[in-house]
Amino acid sequence: MINSSYYIEDPGYQGMKASYWPRIILWLLSIMSLVMLVKSFANKVDSINAGSFSQINYMQFKNALICFGMFIIFLTFLEYLGMLLGGILFVFGLLTFLGGFSIKKIN
Repeated sequence: MINSSYYIEDPGYQGMKASYWPRIILWLLSIMSLVMLVKSFANKVDSINAGSFSQINYMQFKNALICFGMFIIFLTFLEYLGMLLGGILFVFGLLTFLGGFSIKKIN
């Protein structure tokens, strides 16, 4: 994406180029992602010493797996429902499913 930001067309106005802020945001995201990657490797070394990989409890990843599953469903129906209706149903469904359903919470 950083490489693609060099192909953003400049409208010719005075001041900052149109690619200035996207490039800054992309560089910051890249740096923060690299820091998180290094931290995850450091934590993984500690967790390897604590136990083996065969003892992973997949229930601790339940919410993340539900989010990924619902996102795949969202992408599947995106062509038929459209972005607006599909996005509303995705967010409402995800929050309802993860937070629990009750009529009181909807009102």
